[in-house]
Amino acid sequence: MKISVIVAVVVVVFALAVALCLRRSKAPSPAIRQLRLTLVAGWYEEPGKSPRTFRRRADGSGVLQISLQPPLKRKVTTGEEAENELARLLDSLGMDLGERQLMAHDKCSSGILATAIYKSQKQGLLQFWLIPREVTVFASYTMGSLETVRQEVAEANEMVKTATLE
Repeated sequence: MKISVIVAVVVVVFALAVALCLRRSKAPSPAIRQLRLTLVAGWYEEPGKSPRTFRRRADGSGVLQISLQPPLKRKVTTGEEAENELARLLDSLGMDLGERQLMAHDKCSSGILATAIYKSQKQGLLQFWLIPREVTVFASYTMGSLETVRQEVAEANEMVKTATLE
């Protein structure tokens, strides 16, 4: 089995696991349903994918996936709280994400953003973002090749920070 197929399967399984963990109730979805973000030059969205999937136009490109989920149970008002929610969510998946390299928060177009970076023996570099709003924005990046990862991580972070809800 090729590495790219394995990574694709892992990304799909991970996205489904996150969707199940974030789903809180059968309450009606909020009216906000559209995510907008500014793509860095050279990136494109793969049509018809759910969660929304973005790649760089380069051999060995990694994958950035972004989904909208129901709101978190707790209201998050600080960066530290956002970090705790992201850590709790990732821990609850029960998946081997590797060793956590970074947990941080920042401001973004939609408010507070928490991010975590993991180094995995199986999948390489993984980065996750959580933007807790009236709709939760969850994003993940799975590296492609070693040659592209540094640039892609920086660009993916830049794009996720531009995410706004409409």
